[in-house]
Amino acid sequence: MMLPVFPTGLSRCYSCSNCLKVIETSSVSQKHFPSVSKFRVLNKFLALPLALLILVMALTYSQNMEHMQHQFRLHPQKNDILFVDNFKLSADPTQVLYPYRIAKITNVDTNNQTLSLILSNLKYGNISRANRDFVVQRYLFSSFFHSKEVQVPINTMFDEEKIITIKRPFDPLDVEDLHNDVEFDKNFEAVPRIR
Repeated sequence: MMLPVFPTGLSRCYSCSNCLKVIETSSVSQKHFPSVSKFRVLNKFLALPLALLILVMALTYSQNMEHMQHQFRLHPQKNDILFVDNFKLSADPTQVLYPYRIAKITNVDTNNQTLSLILSNLKYGNISRANRDFVVQRYLFSSFFHSKEVQVPINTMFDEEKIITIKRPFDPLDVEDLHNDVEFDKNFEAVPRIR
């Protein structure tokens, strides 16, 4: 490997300092060679602590994500983005081929223990395509979602077959509304033409 993980063997040889030719001498007694320094041995384990560090970081990240998902399921908020299996959510047989949708929570009614969701107009055959649309932030457009709201019980949040994963945007906004609010300056300064 590019970074050594652990040594698999030790071979001793003579090397010419002029032509750099190497001659292996396995038959020669080891007393003719100088002892190997500890630094050179430890250097052969260079990638092992690095691999352990990456593994610990990956496990810590995974545990943090699981904790966050649990908190999102316990305390759903308006504008949370859900990845749902609409076939299992609605039991509609027409949703079998493209069951996955992106949904947005529009209201959390704690008194009636219900959530109001709007589903995306796009249907997905696999969750990775839905995740791709989330990454490019298509959910920021109000036209991305269907106008009709769907009511579901709050305890549906704990059904991981129906609600696959939850994302919480930190600064939710509607790009279309933002675009409509922008005022463009239409007063152009008259510049004389040069002929």
